[in-house]
Amino acid sequence: MKLSTETGKLPWTGAPVKMIRHLTDYYRVAILGDDFRYMPQSTTLFIDDGIDEQQTSDFIETMAFELKNEFQSRKERVRTFIELDLFTSSEIEAFLTHHTEAQLWAIHYGITGGLGVERASVRTRDVPRGVIPCSSMKNHGVAWAPLENDMEVWLATSRKDGQEWDWDSDIGHESGHAAFAPVPLFVQSANLLKGMLHVDGLNCANDLQPRHIARIVYAFSEIAVVAIRGELRETATGTPIGQKEELLALLRFSHELMPTFGFDRAISVYEQTSGCLDMKHGTEIYEVAAPMMRVIPKFKGMMKSFLAPSVTEFREIFS
Repeated sequence: MKLSTETGKLPWTGAPVKMIRHLTDYYRVAILGDDFRYMPQSTTLFIDDGIDEQQTSDFIETMAFELKNEFQSRKERVRTFIELDLFTSSEIEAFLTHHTEAQLWAIHYGITGGLGVERASVRTRDVPRGVIPCSSMKNHGVAWAPLENDMEVWLATSRKDGQEWDWDSDIGHESGHAAFAPVPLFVQSANLLKGMLHVDGLNCANDLQPRHIARIVYAFSEIAVVAIRGELRETATGTPIGQKEELLALLRFSHELMPTFGFDRAISVYEQTSGCLDMKHGTEIYEVAAPMMRVIPKFKGMMKSFLAPSVTEFREIFS
């Protein structure tokens, strides 16, 4: 299969770019074989003028090499989920491969890096497209663009401004979000407009506000990716949730909201730890992540919402 370059527009700005679509199909035929199933169903490379053919070719080749290693590592960690009796082989295979259409993946190869915007977009009637960068990783974000009477939602990925590609972060981590742990628009919208408040200090799940629900959804998506990858974060917990008290609160409120998904087992295991999880060699991260991974496929209907659900609406999803 030969890749073709087209002219198009960057989804979140409308700026003219070159683009290469169907990267997933290309990798299936040329490099990954059956492992292509671990890729998001739609992967498009958007290329600024000034990035030449050799740079583009080198990027596509290196990305293929990185993904090949990435998927091998994921398969090794999948075996641990199965050995711990957290999932059957068919269950975790379904989690990783049956919902890869939930979010389009847009990789932007800009001249200097970054997402091509100076600040996060706020949707109004006069702003039909935009992007909301991640608060801690401004070169990653969630974008939207009009599509007939609907809109498309993209996981937007670029390299850091003024830096080379970070293959582990920009491709390894982001490919996980795009394939099995999508990020709804409201997660980044809550981050931009309200601030993601900690959920500890609240008395029960009924006290949660939509911004807290956004925080929980964010935690599920991030922890699923780091668990599948064995990715250590430099926090007190080793996870994207920085403090043991907050991670315990997230697990406890999640058990209240979704009592049949196994959060009680995760709470029991995590309470016995020092708080910091050994992401590479310990088993506790698998226990903590498993119920979150069971929940994530239910998020597909939320992807295009700018507003996080209320507690009542959230409960209805799992009733």
